[in-house]
Amino acid sequence: MTLPRALTADVPLKLTSLGLSVFLWFLAAGEEPASTLVPVELTVQPPAGRTVLGTGRQVKARVSGPRRELLKLSAVPMRVTRVLPDTTVADEVRVDVGPGDVELPRGVDVHVQDVEPRSVEVRLDSTFQRIVPVRAVVRLPPETGHVLSAIAVVPGTVRLLGPRGLVERIDSARTVPLEMARADGPVEETLALDTSGFGRVRAVPSEVTIRVDVEAMGERALRGVPVRLPSDLAAAARPDPATVEVRVRGAAGRLNGLARDSVPVVVDWTGRPPARVPLRVLAPAGIEATAIPDSITLVRRSRDG
Repeated sequence: MTLPRALTADVPLKLTSLGLSVFLWFLAAGEEPASTLVPVELTVQPPAGRTVLGTGRQVKARVSGPRRELLKLSAVPMRVTRVLPDTTVADEVRVDVGPGDVELPRGVDVHVQDVEPRSVEVRLDSTFQRIVPVRAVVRLPPETGHVLSAIAVVPGTVRLLGPRGLVERIDSARTVPLEMARADGPVEETLALDTSGFGRVRAVPSEVTIRVDVEAMGERALRGVPVRLPSDLAAAARPDPATVEVRVRGAAGRLNGLARDSVPVVVDWTGRPPARVPLRVLAPAGIEATAIPDSITLVRRSRDG
């Protein structure tokens, strides 16, 4: 057989053999182990109300495995996720990264040998701080026959963190309401702070413990409480009657310690006598007080008083 005829004989079979050989070569090359540096996406979740401004050097991982598996990483990246705690107050935070932190895509069979760099600087937006008191919100229905006698909050203050303009508008923090359906003794509860109107401002800590003491409701009448006038009004008029009765309502234990001086009755008025004017009782916090009668007559003083 001549050489030209030998080259052209059985061409389809020869092409098939060539294609199969090339396929087997690529298959063998794909299974050959290799190692390479692959970029890693670093995702940092900042504390509530703060923003990540940037990170330092890009994280790369040295990955080993079959070449065909390494090729898959060009389409589906590897990731590292870090969550910064809410107690973070610094503007720059160092985040450590190791091979075990790298999240591999599904269906990719490779091994992460190392990560570089092993730590990354994360820059956060600057935050302003302020210490504010905590107000406990406790609701005790009157039908229980009891009143709140004391409320303790631990801690009594919290730290606000966030943009200066927003933080400076907040002068206190309140708890979510504690609804007391009945009152049969002291109550101690852990309550979250109500931050619904804080926007990007966060509070640390976000929970406080409150202790509520209750006491039976009582009533009492204090007779002969003098009516007080401002000095300029007292020079021109006198009250008629000069004394009134004050009925007080509140915690029974507190009522027993009240005296006439504890509930001053005053007149807030700027007109000229004679006139009928209302009375106002300056009661201690937590005590309800009503003057009987609730108004008196101002009589013009004569020259001799």
